[in-house]
Amino acid sequence: MGTNGLIKIDGYYVESVETCRRALLKYYTSQAMTRSGYLVTTAIATITLVSSRGAFPQTTIGLITFALLLSALLTAGVYILLRTLYWGCLSHLIIITKLTGYYSDSTLMANLQWKTIEKMQEAKKEKGTPAYWYKLVYFLNKHIRLSTTLFLFSILSLGLYFSLLLFRM
Repeated sequence: MGTNGLIKIDGYYVESVETCRRALLKYYTSQAMTRSGYLVTTAIATITLVSSRGAFPQTTIGLITFALLLSALLTAGVYILLRTLYWGCLSHLIIITKLTGYYSDSTLMANLQWKTIEKMQEAKKEKGTPAYWYKLVYFLNKHIRLSTTLFLFSILSLGLYFSLLLFRM
């Protein structure tokens, strides 16, 4: 332990691990709370759209427009929910992650973040409810391009599905 609560690594004084942990926890919690706000906004927009269904013209274009908007909101809601779970899981894992080893080419905070993500990867080997959430979250984080592609594909496919359902009404 060096001066003013700093520890010395590779000849440099750095902040303590707990200071970095608190900063990352604040960041992860902020991200989760922001996504929660997005989720509430998406829910309100979906309810508003459904309640104003009569305002759309009962033509083919009007029904398709309504269906596409509804499917976009539902798909965005699912996507935002999964991202909220991602940041929530990181908020939980940062508290229980131990910093063992130090990569000298990165900052202490970056090392702690990588260890947290590694902890999420290790949860894949465990069984139980938290491990299932971590598996889902890790998959989404690792395959973000895949999830974005699925997001866009879902909007189109759900829009077509809702269009077919609305034409029957």
